[in-house]
Amino acid sequence: MHLLRMAAAAKKGASSPGTEVCGRLSLKHIYHIAELKKQDPHLFTADLQDICKMLIGTAHRLGIEIVTQDDIESGKVDYTPSGYANFLQDREAYLKQKKLETETAKQSKMMRL
Repeated sequence: MHLLRMAAAAKKGASSPGTEVCGRLSLKHIYHIAELKKQDPHLFTADLQDICKMLIGTAHRLGIEIVTQDDIESGKVDYTPSGYANFLQDREAYLKQKKLETETAKQSKMMRL
């Protein structure tokens, strides 16, 4: 999980992984992380393809979107460094807004008591 979050530059995973995206990784990133994980003793005998499938499943549970080459070429996802920086800024603004809403709800609940 740590390698996936670090590669996606996500400080934490998504609070609702099915609808919220906290980061993006390409299949190339998944492959390189799988090569690193292959060196772990408990995954030493595992097939690289199985490790990639495991990492993709973990990424989805964290809220990390896996971007394919077709998505990048069709323009569906802006995977340029500046586009990804904009995505991360929007994500940071979303997290601040969500934290503010949570604090407001908590304070209103305390006022009722």
